[in-house]
Amino acid sequence: MAKNKTEQKNKVLFFDDEPFITAALTLSLELLGWKVTLVSDIDKLFKELTTHQFDIIITDIMAPIPNMENKYINFSQQEIDKMDVGLNTGVVLSKRIWKEFNENIPILFLSARRNPIPEDPELGNYKCAYLRKPQLAKEVDEKLNELLNIKVN
Repeated sequence: MAKNKTEQKNKVLFFDDEPFITAALTLSLELLGWKVTLVSDIDKLFKELTTHQFDIIITDIMAPIPNMENKYINFSQQEIDKMDVGLNTGVVLSKRIWKEFNENIPILFLSARRNPIPEDPELGNYKCAYLRKPQLAKEVDEKLNELLNIKVN
């Protein structure tokens, strides 16, 4: 049976280091029935994952490299190196989320950077998708529903 979009409140954790730019998209997604938690700091991202449950994650791919040691998670030098001076940070964060928190949580890469999925065979082991920024809320909503296998009336 198809779920009615207005009855659901799927929880989305949205990580983007430019919250001002993504604030409008966040508000639009909320109007479409999503409960969105927007974070712009990597430590806050992992704090949210430690203290709350989410149905799906949206992340940018390009983001500043974090310190190796954070309050909620520590990164190895190898992970820092794989972040490629910030050009691949979101992919490394996603792999860490799948490893440490929930290997089944879907992740949508929403980025101006090119799609990492065809280039990274490891991403094929997880439920993930990609959309290029900028993107209309309607398109993001459709992709989130697709990742969660939600049929909208």
